[in-house]
Amino acid sequence: HLLDRELSSRRGWRFVMVEPNLFHDLILRLTADGASARPAVAVRVLTSLFRWLPPDGNEVDASRSDIAAAARCRPEEVSRAMRELEAIGAVYRRREGRGVRYFVNPRLGTHLAGAARDKAQADAPPLRLVEREPAE
Repeated sequence: HLLDRELSSRRGWRFVMVEPNLFHDLILRLTADGASARPAVAVRVLTSLFRWLPPDGNEVDASRSDIAAAARCRPEEVSRAMRELEAIGAVYRRREGRGVRYFVNPRLGTHLAGAARDKAQADAPPLRLVEREPAE
């Protein structure tokens, strides 16, 4: 399995398992009226994040400038989009000193398989895609 993954990577193919229903719901949420300050930018930032997932985790291994170039936006717009994505649980961050490391929620998409995927998904924050009606 790992050999197949390595060979496909060398040929230019990189695979990420994406949960299609959650991904669809996330795109609908980002593009709903008023849900995002810049919906097209948010979608481009989100989809570009999958480019930088390592085979052994969900940390986004890219700078803000890299993400901005891929998403065809300014670095400031990446920061805004990441805050929106974090607010709904599609990404989460960990602070390290003055820096921040971003992770794609493994419930949404990951390279991980088997027990590693199960553990990462169990440890990940929930996705908050649907606004719940207040209880009466």
